[in-house]
Amino acid sequence: MSWVNFHTHSDFDDGRVELEEYVKEALKQDVAILGFSSHNPLPFSVDWVLKKEDYEKYCEMVRELAEKYKDKIRILLGLEMDFLSNLDSFYREGIDLSALDFLIGSIHFVNFFSDNKGWAIDESQEDFEKGLDEIYGGNIKKVVKDYYKLIRNMLKLENPDIVAHLDLIKMNNKDEKYFSEEESWYRQAVLDTLKAVAKSSSILEVNTGGIARGKTDSLYPSNWILEEAYNMRIPITLGSDAHRPEQITAKFKEAAVLLNSIGYKEVYILHKKTWAPHPISVEGIEL
Repeated sequence: MSWVNFHTHSDFDDGRVELEEYVKEALKQDVAILGFSSHNPLPFSVDWVLKKEDYEKYCEMVRELAEKYKDKIRILLGLEMDFLSNLDSFYREGIDLSALDFLIGSIHFVNFFSDNKGWAIDESQEDFEKGLDEIYGGNIKKVVKDYYKLIRNMLKLENPDIVAHLDLIKMNNKDEKYFSEEESWYRQAVLDTLKAVAKSSSILEVNTGGIARGKTDSLYPSNWILEEAYNMRIPITLGSDAHRPEQITAKFKEAAVLLNSIGYKEVYILHKKTWAPHPISVEGIEL
């Protein structure tokens, strides 16, 4: 039994140290498969994504580490791709996606300011308030509905291997500052999105990063969403969204206990270019 993590950031984007430090720590944490997933380059200035001019170097370095450590751990090359509303697609210019082992699809930018700067909904509380007020006139319901609509469009138009942190929109909603997950309109937006996941070939990520980094009190997605996903027979995978080496398997045991209690006994793992289910328990994942 060992662990697997496909969601890892390094100093190529908003991670804290170089790639090899994550590999060394992954070996200490009994990780059998480690996937690197830098944020893809974007057509506007953002300081936490992979620079387009560094893309080939990133791919090359991950492949070199995969070869160097091939007898100890399997290292995979991926990207976390942002689906952009103004493009209705992932941004691909200058990026050879055929070189990758997997793609994680996510929504960070729900809309844009008047100066065309993207509004990322997982930035600071101050930034969130700014976008909510200036772009949406304080209408949180419209923000949330647009967010989940973007996920559905991403599934329809891009169909990534993994759908990352499905309810990231809750990050700045601690203590129900803006909305309650009990509200019917919110639940309907989530359920419509889960139905879209179920119809796609994408795998739903159970992301421990929010808890590990102190951003949320629950997993992405919330427990009730995972219960609904299980009822819809939506396949899942486990990811830590690690930005530091020590976070690679953060809260994995707790997540495994919760998933087993809901009914999930397997998570999907990429093996020989095919995603397949493998048993999961508090002890790890059976490969």
